[in-house]
Formats: sequence, C-alpha cells, structure tokens
Amino acid sequence: MGESGIGLENGAGPGAAMAPPQQRGATELDRELIGELVESYGVELVGELSASLRAEAAEDLARLDAAIAGGDVAEAARRLHSVRGAALNLGCLGFARCAQHWEKAAEAGRLPGLEERCMLGALLEVSLAELERVTALAAA
Repeated sequence: MGESGIGLENGAGPGAAMAPPQQRGATELDRELIGELVESYGVELVGELSASLRAEAAEDLARLDAAIAGGDVAEAARRLHSVRGAALNLGCLGFARCAQHWEKAAEAGRLPGLEERCMLGALLEVSLAELERVTALAAA
C-alpha cells in the first residue's frame, strides 16, 4: 500500500514508461469515499470541493509547468504531491496514481515531458467529470 494506505503503488518505478491511462484505471474513483462525503456533507458541498480541486490543481499544474521548464525536480515533486493529495481527498484514485508515478520520478530526478504533462491535465479533467457524475448518482 502507498503512504496514504490505499495501495497507490503500481509496481512501475520512476524510470518506467507510463502506461496509457486506459490501461491504468485512470478514472478509477473511490466510490465508497464519495458516497460517505455526499452522505456526510451533501452533494452541494462535494460539488464545491470538486470545483475547489479543479482551481487548486490548475495552480499546481501551472507551477509544475514552471518547474519542468526550469528543470526544478524538487518543485515538480512538491506540485505533484500537492495535486495528488487533493485528488485523494475526493477519491480520484486513478489520477492520484498517475500523479504519484510522476512525483516519484521527480524525486528520482526525472521530470515528465510535455506529452506526460498534457496527459496529466487531461486526466484530471476526465477524473473530475467522472467525480461529478458519481457524486450526482450517490445523491440520487
């Protein structure tokens, strides 16, 4: 299991090529957690948290872009860690797995390239859309 206790490790080391998202459960969500959030806080607040994640992740990913451009692996790892943690708080397991992969790679001195960074941003959007869909279903 990963440091979060939910088994994020996928066995691929930082030097390994990233598998395409469709092969990695990229939009996997922790439906139990989402159900608990909706039950405890209501669908409206979960929606607000999702919007907050989108905004905060956009900032983190912009800072990640700057870190990549500047070759700053430590800052890249911090940004990836931040966005991963925020995604985990809302149950976005697939996205968190992908971010963790690149966080570990950055910690090992390897930055994501443009293709991987674009994929990470797209994956976040798909994950958030799926989160919104599942949240609505959990509220029904």
